[in-house]
Amino acid sequence: MGIGDAEALVKCPPGFYCPEEAMTNYKGNHCSAGYYCPAGSTSSTEKPCPEGTFSDSRDIFDASQCLNCPRGFKCEEASTSSTGIHPCPEHQYCPLRTKFSETYNCTAGTYAPYEKSKSLEDCIECPFGSYCISG
Repeated sequence: MGIGDAEALVKCPPGFYCPEEAMTNYKGNHCSAGYYCPAGSTSSTEKPCPEGTFSDSRDIFDASQCLNCPRGFKCEEASTSSTGIHPCPEHQYCPLRTKFSETYNCTAGTYAPYEKSKSLEDCIECPFGSYCISG
């Protein structure tokens, strides 16, 4: 088999991307933050970190390397610490790894009058003489 044979081509290594076929130097072609690049990737945005996770790293190659969205926040797909991470809204709580599309409402009779609530325990009882519906 000759060097030019298709079978002789090596996949781009994990954590990098190779936008052209038969590249001999992949160094400098790091994955973008918020994404991961498995072996053979052809784009810096090959695979987004899933909702509920984020990453600032530029050399990850598997979704398991994306970090959990912190408690008190919601994370969009492809989030980094500076984009896609949102404070948990009022009247909700956001446990570890909360997806942007998920909603955890305080239960009836409780409320969270502030952002970044982390658990159901952060929801407080309704004031005397008032009532609070779920959420």
